[in-house]
Amino acid sequence: MSMRISNKQRLSLPFDNEDELNEAEVDIPKGWFRKILYYMTISPSDIQLILYEQIESINWDAKAIEIAKPLGIGATIMFYILRLLQDNVVRPNYYKEYRNRNAFDLSKSQTLKEMPYLDQYVSSKICVERKQYAWYSTIDTSINCMLFVLILIDVKISFTYLFQQFRTYSIFNNEPSKNSPNLTKCSLDDLSKSYYKDMSRKNIWSMLKYFIFEKTNGEVLDHELSGKHFYTLNKWKPTKFTTQLFVYFNPTTIGFLWISDVSFRTFSIVVLNWIILNFVIVKRYEVKLVDESIILSATIDDMQKKIIEPTVNKIFQNVMIDATNHKLPYAKFEPSIIHNPIFETHSLNGDLIREKYNKLTFEFEDVPNETNVHNMVMK
Repeated sequence: MSMRISNKQRLSLPFDNEDELNEAEVDIPKGWFRKILYYMTISPSDIQLILYEQIESINWDAKAIEIAKPLGIGATIMFYILRLLQDNVVRPNYYKEYRNRNAFDLSKSQTLKEMPYLDQYVSSKICVERKQYAWYSTIDTSINCMLFVLILIDVKISFTYLFQQFRTYSIFNNEPSKNSPNLTKCSLDDLSKSYYKDMSRKNIWSMLKYFIFEKTNGEVLDHELSGKHFYTLNKWKPTKFTTQLFVYFNPTTIGFLWISDVSFRTFSIVVLNWIILNFVIVKRYEVKLVDESIILSATIDDMQKKIIEPTVNKIFQNVMIDATNHKLPYAKFEPSIIHNPIFETHSLNGDLIREKYNKLTFEFEDVPNETNVHNMVMK
């Protein structure tokens, strides 16, 4: 189809080859050494923009099984191993050395001081105990730091999965018949106004800013909105990548391992939690969403074929009859089809243009406004 100003005046768009980007002329550094030098010569903001574009261009949902699932399982197993070592190796010896160190101070014994041999033996033993105490204390502190980092990562993943992955839809020409906590009534007169439901899904600084600077004026209720209004629906739609991370590195497992005495039997509870969450969230809930989309797509296709297409297009039926001199009573009816080979467009002036594609010339041809009916006889 062509672009036209009117029915008879076509608009030709010249194609300029100079506007095309020649990949050979683009100076792209090749090799790791040249790339490092290239990144060192550009500004930090450009590096941040390049990294952000590269990260956003990756299809993370396609890598959910091969990346997110092993990461979640690995993080949980790492947390389990650290707690297992802490409860069964580090802390028992640490408390043992701490108790022996504080129970008796043999260096203050007057009797041992009178015996040089025993005093030398006790001094060497105390020195060894102090080294062991410092060693176990350092290991316990390091394990606590690693556990704290893993807990922060789990909190970030859980918060992102539950509270930050929403898609906003605006509803203008319909009054929702059902109420939802994600449905917000907004005013068309002041589009810059923030609402509590929207701020509650953002970070803590946005919420504090809302409560300090905007909440003081009083929150506008739904029935107090004057003039025109519309609705915004924030639909929770987490990605498959974060879903896999949440299933296999979830806060319930981390909390259970943190407050309980970890042993080898505890790992069976971790595996059971993985199986339950994977079955409920991935195998049931996500598949349920796919099934609903299939039903919705099938319903739309049925409406398109049974209601919309019969109303818009015409039904054609080809008939084969005997057109020879014998005039035998022969007639063959082809199945009815819905076909509309005419494309309707508008010019820049608003004129209606009807065109039909010619398969022989591979071009669109104008269809006259007055259509003649022809009978097609097939021998």
